[in-house]
Amino acid sequence: MLLRHKKELITYINLIPYHSEFWQECKTRKPDNNVEKAVYFLVLSNFGYMGMPRTLVFVNENAKKILLENIEKTYLFLVRNENKFLNCDFREVLKKICLRNEFEKANTFIYADPPYLLTGNNYSCSFIKQDSIDLFNILQNSGIRFAISEFKNDFIIEQARKRGLNVITIGERRTMKKRNTEILITNYKENKTLFN
Repeated sequence: MLLRHKKELITYINLIPYHSEFWQECKTRKPDNNVEKAVYFLVLSNFGYMGMPRTLVFVNENAKKILLENIEKTYLFLVRNENKFLNCDFREVLKKICLRNEFEKANTFIYADPPYLLTGNNYSCSFIKQDSIDLFNILQNSGIRFAISEFKNDFIIEQARKRGLNVITIGERRTMKKRNTEILITNYKENKTLFN
């Protein structure tokens, strides 16, 4: 969407009000086109408390300006690096990618953000333990640098430890009802960011 319709997306975001009525519209109305779908998704995930579409957050920073700056950074990153996107079961992804040599393999990175184990409300279907095991196996067998985000739970920590992977605490996610510690599991030690 961003690669093909960047100008439309930015124009639409510039025109939207930072207002509770528009927030409610994003939560209830089904968009007519793909640009509107993208805008509604960006509004709900960027203007909501903890990235969740429950509560609109009013902050001191200019949230719309920050969103637009990040869209531009993301667009430039995608264009310069000729990134590709796939929409399929994670078990099929690596079968569809052709890494022609060790240089390409060494310069490839996989970030996996699965439905967190034992949570059922963040995606239409939640992972079960076997899905998590399959994901660990596929990523480890790939020989490619990877990171998996998850909530800290005993099963996931055990899987990571027995495979010799690094477990990094990202921080705590809090809601009114519960707290979860988010972790990142990696097969590398050096610090990397998306834009370097």
